[in-house]
Amino acid sequence: MQCKNCSKIIDVGDNFCRFCGSNQNNNKIVNKNQNDFWKSELGIIILTLIMGPISLFYLYKSNTISEESKKKLFIGILFFSLVVFFILFLSFRILFRYYIQIFKEIGY
Repeated sequence: MQCKNCSKIIDVGDNFCRFCGSNQNNNKIVNKNQNDFWKSELGIIILTLIMGPISLFYLYKSNTISEESKKKLFIGILFFSLVVFFILFLSFRILFRYYIQIFKEIGY
């Protein structure tokens, strides 16, 4: 079999030419990776709800989302993460004050 790019002789089962590196299977349909869902807009939103700002890594690695959508999602994820952090901070602050009051009443 000959390479489609450089015309050198290669083995019949080769997917790439060992001389020029050219792909020999341009006609084959490549199966989509199952993990591509997590790099879509819906996948990023679900990951944000589950993992918070860690989903920014998947947003950065996504090749299916446009740059404009990435910027909007980035701002949305940061805003969501800050709001959740602020709510948790206030909740722990209230809880901490409540425990201090209980310990004072007990005598600790």
